[in-house]
Amino acid sequence: MGTLELVFLRQPQPNGTLSAQSERRTSMTKVSMTAEEFDSFRVRLGKMTPESIAIAREVLVDGVPKFLVAQRHRLTQPRVGAIVDRVLAAAQDVPRNWERVEVWLPPELAQQVREVAAQARAKIAEGSL
Repeated sequence: MGTLELVFLRQPQPNGTLSAQSERRTSMTKVSMTAEEFDSFRVRLGKMTPESIAIAREVLVDGVPKFLVAQRHRLTQPRVGAIVDRVLAAAQDVPRNWERVEVWLPPELAQQVREVAAQARAKIAEGSL
């Protein structure tokens, strides 16, 4: 199973402990967070509608499966997934014009990509990108 570069992730590790960090995401990854964690970045959700915020909260905080949330709100499951992805991007403070790219790479190339991402984040933090 893949992992997600998000502090709020609780990913089981081979030794039985839970990891608070990881580095890549696949669609099989289940992300959850506390209500306090969710509320801590709510101001970064910008122009999201209250309904979209509630939908993301149902999935991320309450642990309701996406397919049930989709049924409750008369949306498609991919639409619910897109709403959750937007919230997760806001939680990570990802600039709105950035794109998520998922590819399979050899470990050394994957490390290079992570380093480029870290450099870009540093430039954003400095205000030079």
